[in-house]
Amino acid sequence: MDDPLRVLRLVRFSSRLQFIIDANTRKFMADPKVLEALRAKISRERVGVELEKMLKGDHPFEALQLIHELQLFHAIFTDPTQENLPVPDISRWAVAYTCLDELLNDRDSTSIAGRLITSTDATYSAWNLAALSPWMTVEEPPNPRRKANALPLVAIVSREGFKAPNRLSSIVAASHRNRDEILELKHAVCNGESYIQERDRFGMAIRKWDTPAGTWRLQVLNALLVEALETLTEWRQEKSAEQSNFLAGWKSFLDHLAKLDVYEVTTLEKLLDGGKLAKALGGIKPGKWTGPALDVCVAWQLRNPGETDPTGAIEEVQRRREELGIPVINHASSSEDNLDQSQLSRLTAAVSEKALTLRSVEEHSELLTEAAVASLNILCSKYHIILDQTTLVKLTAVTDPQDPWTTAQAAAAASKLLAEQLECESLTEFITNTVLQKYLKPLFMKSSSRITASGRPSQYAMIDDRSRPVIEVQPWRTQAPWAEATIQWTVNMSTASLIQQHWPLFLPVLLALVENESTKTKARGLRTTREFMSKCPAQVLQNTGIGHVFAGVTFPLLLYLPSVTPEDESMTILIPAYDVLIKLAQSTGDTNSIERRRLFDKILRDGVFAGYFHASQHTRIVQVLLQKATAVINSLGIYTIKHLTPLLSMVSLVMTDPFAVSYPPTLIAATQTLSAIITNAWPRIGEVEHMENVTRILSLCWLNVSEEIEHEVSQTSADINTLSRELAHTARILQALWDHDASKCPAKLSEVLKQEPRLSDLFPKTLA
Repeated sequence: MDDPLRVLRLVRFSSRLQFIIDANTRKFMADPKVLEALRAKISRERVGVELEKMLKGDHPFEALQLIHELQLFHAIFTDPTQENLPVPDISRWAVAYTCLDELLNDRDSTSIAGRLITSTDATYSAWNLAALSPWMTVEEPPNPRRKANALPLVAIVSREGFKAPNRLSSIVAASHRNRDEILELKHAVCNGESYIQERDRFGMAIRKWDTPAGTWRLQVLNALLVEALETLTEWRQEKSAEQSNFLAGWKSFLDHLAKLDVYEVTTLEKLLDGGKLAKALGGIKPGKWTGPALDVCVAWQLRNPGETDPTGAIEEVQRRREELGIPVINHASSSEDNLDQSQLSRLTAAVSEKALTLRSVEEHSELLTEAAVASLNILCSKYHIILDQTTLVKLTAVTDPQDPWTTAQAAAAASKLLAEQLECESLTEFITNTVLQKYLKPLFMKSSSRITASGRPSQYAMIDDRSRPVIEVQPWRTQAPWAEATIQWTVNMSTASLIQQHWPLFLPVLLALVENESTKTKARGLRTTREFMSKCPAQVLQNTGIGHVFAGVTFPLLLYLPSVTPEDESMTILIPAYDVLIKLAQSTGDTNSIERRRLFDKILRDGVFAGYFHASQHTRIVQVLLQKATAVINSLGIYTIKHLTPLLSMVSLVMTDPFAVSYPPTLIAATQTLSAIITNAWPRIGEVEHMENVTRILSLCWLNVSEEIEHEVSQTSADINTLSRELAHTARILQALWDHDASKCPAKLSEVLKQEPRLSDLFPKTLA
């Protein structure tokens, strides 16, 4: 019972080495207490690791067979975070995985497995689908608040039960979502329905199923396995007539798809894209109609496989214009307002090339930028122009009003124009292919020795050659000063799924900015990295090694302190640098993760404590250090105790300084840090030594504030009032420990309150 995971390890070893598990051992492995401990106590990541090794091994069939025989299914394929979870019927589970095992024995190109399972990864995914097949038919519990795009129960089980990667969970979800439609088409072929020769119907269905890309074959395989599980009572090693008829039906369906030549329909090169279609329809602005209209074009291509002229597709869209909701352009009647397409193209190009230049800042005028963006807005609004990729990239460079070459009005107008020009699908393509691949990647090929040429973490980081000129190492500084603004816009507009799939494209640019010698550029790079990490899935940060890369480049920045670094510059670097590291630590694991605690410990020791030692005389720097210490303490929780002594020492030096009241924001930050210490390290705070120390700190600070209020000639500042409230709040937290255990109250506090009445407002309960 000390480690129930041994049950899964034994299953893995038994299946891999082909030995038989002793009967008595089997009895204990199937014990309900062991199974419950395996379900509830073992980390699901560890379960996932064992299951992956089984299904990627040489004998996955034997592994699933053992799991079935030992009644381990419900302990593995479950969601331990949910109560009252439905229980799938696994009485016929063997039909699914035995069927798959038989199919894999025949890998001829025209066989079922040969058509549907085309790679090693696909084989692994197929075994996962077989393992989850009993969940595919489980009905969802009624939930009126359930969102339309919520994951089905089977995908949740894969994600929470054994921490399946996102791609595998997506395959499971798509297999569940499209199963009924796949079965409908299969039955139509077997029954000889009238529409089965319609190539576009089958082709468009396959294109719709193929999400994630390249998985429609696995979804068809899943439909086969689940139908076998539902319709056959058993799967015999010697084929029965029922089994043969069942497989013949699916073979007929797959052969029909081959006859229609739709197996590679997902890679079909379109004759038209959104821009070309909009232009062909008279320069209409792309919108919600674009996607459905392009589907009409693809369906036309499927009906006319040898055609290379898109005219017929355009005419098809024109005929269905009203159905597709394509707007009608009302052209101006005045000849002065009516410009032809060539004139509009020349005018747009002139504005882009002459006014929106991407040269150095000194050559640029923010007013010219504002006028150029306004002109493009008018042209696009009136004539429904589709801007070219270069102009769109230029617009991304003027979306931050803090840049000297733009204004707040220009930034807002550029952001609005980009949103109108780029729909969801085109936005993803624009970010990945145009901005990151075409424009930024060539500029940052030699950005950092911490990563490889493909943007992935390097196992053997080389020391940078400082003898090379900065222009040679960082050509973007002179060739593309706009790159900082563009990557900032790119990260802001990216989704978590986009970053998960294309993170190597972001890494070179972000590292180049953070490692730049310019403090301003470094600070901006850190802010952009902070936004990137807030969107980057924790699994990517942990599994790819980029978390270590970011930690390695960011930790040294915590020592950019006065007087070596001017105080203002130090502030701009420290705040986002701490935010990046704190976010990185939070993504490392749950609150009990050793790696997570080590990273937080390092932030405190190498960052906060070292920073205070070197820059304690700089009040604003101390304020930042205390604010970030508070965030770390709240993240560490009870594990803050190991740092209790240095934390209290630092807070004491700040709060008991009689001159600290001259800058209340630092005292406010220190008081909030003390509150966090009491809240998270309360078992040790209750000890006499620490309790008296905390009481002393609060009392001295309160008296200093009281004297400041008494000697304040004018009205008391808002900061002082805020500080007083924070001190009183922290004192109430401390007194809560006394309420729980009166012995924790400092013995001489009542006597002190009598001698210093001003403290009675801080500790009112003590006098009661």
